[in-house]
Amino acid sequence: MKLKKILIVPSDAIVESASSISSPAFFIDFAKAVKRAFYPIPYVYDAELQRYADIPKILGKDSTFIFGRMHYYLHSASIPEFCPYPSCHGTPKGTSIKASEIDGVMKSVDAVLVSTRAGWRGKLTTIEAKKRGIPVAMIDAHDHPSNYAAVDIRRELCRGFEKGIHFDIYFKNDLPLGYRTESILPLAPCPLRPEFYTFASLKKDLSIFYSGRPRPRCQPDRYQTVALAAQFPKTLVLDQDFSRSTFMSSREYCRNLSRAELALSPSGKVWDSLRHCETGFAPGTALIAPKPYVETVGPPLRDGVNAILYNTEFKDGKSHLKDAKGLAEKIRYYLDNPAKRKRIADQWAEEVRQWHTIYARSRYILESIEKII
Repeated sequence: MKLKKILIVPSDAIVESASSISSPAFFIDFAKAVKRAFYPIPYVYDAELQRYADIPKILGKDSTFIFGRMHYYLHSASIPEFCPYPSCHGTPKGTSIKASEIDGVMKSVDAVLVSTRAGWRGKLTTIEAKKRGIPVAMIDAHDHPSNYAAVDIRRELCRGFEKGIHFDIYFKNDLPLGYRTESILPLAPCPLRPEFYTFASLKKDLSIFYSGRPRPRCQPDRYQTVALAAQFPKTLVLDQDFSRSTFMSSREYCRNLSRAELALSPSGKVWDSLRHCETGFAPGTALIAPKPYVETVGPPLRDGVNAILYNTEFKDGKSHLKDAKGLAEKIRYYLDNPAKRKRIADQWAEEVRQWHTIYARSRYILESIEKII
């Protein structure tokens, strides 16, 4: 069945704290923008949005209902200079609704898409949808490193939500290998908006580039591979301050990626990272990443074909670099063979633009839901 109308219940972080929709929204948003210009305050992002943000573009604003009103700046194409999540911007608008309108909206939608972090809005929507026999899709795009240390991963997998009771289909970003089913589907790697990244074809004067925060909860393969990469000449490793005070501008970040022959994208708290697909936008820059230990969407990452992959092994529920010597040899090989490095980079670039844009992931979610309605 073709899905024509949907109700989306985003994460609490994405919508205004007041759930009601105020009628003079334009004036409120304008006032907030003016206040932000004079009294800078942190923008709030949730990369969950990048998985389904283009659904209003596909179905249309009048056919995409949003429970709550998204922060006004998420719809703006104007990206702050030091924005860590540029792809959250430019989100097309759906039709915002409030709690009192749920009953009427439920009569017209074919399915609902509910964030696992939507709080009371998610609970209310799920209950109402189940009463009416409306299919419920849940989206779990939050890091879930406890999966790897769990005694019983299946008990951890859906965060306590149960098929048939809370959902009919479950989209999970951090889905360990072997746990994909007809009703539990992957989301990784994190898709992006290519139009919001500006890359130039620059001289390759860096061998390897890496930028990131030294999170204490990151998988060990991050600091292990960063230390290994730092040993190569012309490597630029930027360990950013945890408070983000030393973050580069988006323009500088893109420039450094373009300058590098190879870009290191190790695990964070989990396998997935924005860096995986960001590297695909940088001309001629090949990706170094851990071999996926989660299920992914689209063509798989393949060592020597579209990426330079290193192996990991799990110890005490943590991902550790396996065979550091082998990874070092691979890096030397591709630094010494620029034509092969470029071929790998070009293959990943093509796949990112086809499979890992926000539009592509939004369509994947809709098509997956259509199979169950």
